[in-house]
Amino acid sequence: SVYGEEAGAQFEETWKSHIGYFVDYVTATGEGNKEGQEQARAELDQYILDQAAFLDAATEGRVPADALEEGLTAHVGQLLGAFDSYVAGDFDAAYSSIREAYAHMQMPAAGLSAAIVDQFPDQFSATEMPSEMPKTGMGGMADQNSFPILWVLVGLMLAALTTVVAVRTRKQ
Repeated sequence: SVYGEEAGAQFEETWKSHIGYFVDYVTATGEGNKEGQEQARAELDQYILDQAAFLDAATEGRVPADALEEGLTAHVGQLLGAFDSYVAGDFDAAYSSIREAYAHMQMPAAGLSAAIVDQFPDQFSATEMPSEMPKTGMGGMADQNSFPILWVLVGLMLAALTTVVAVRTRKQ
């Protein structure tokens, strides 16, 4: 909301696209489509570059693109690793990777929020607390129509289970 409607729409489009790329990876895995998996990985790599560049520009360099690229690359790798571990039947590794991915995102969230507060201190002064939370449309209960990450993870896990069942059925 601090960057305006146009920037908000751009962020939302980029954010939603990466969810679709994860779904593409899951679908390709279920189909045994290595090319599809690589395409989804390439699209996720491009998402990382696009999102990092957007946030670097929006925060006027307070969140440097190279640092954000590194963090997003780790996060994407953790999520893909969790899914791949699940498909392979290594549920302990899958759980561990999901927990790491969740915990890891606390760092970029803290950095981004600090950068925004630094950039717009007058909007976040302690003496003028808002009476209600801003309607960002991107999280929590602010937007009932948003697609929560929990449902994405559940979908990934269901897709993995479907893949395992399909592979085992074909072997029989």
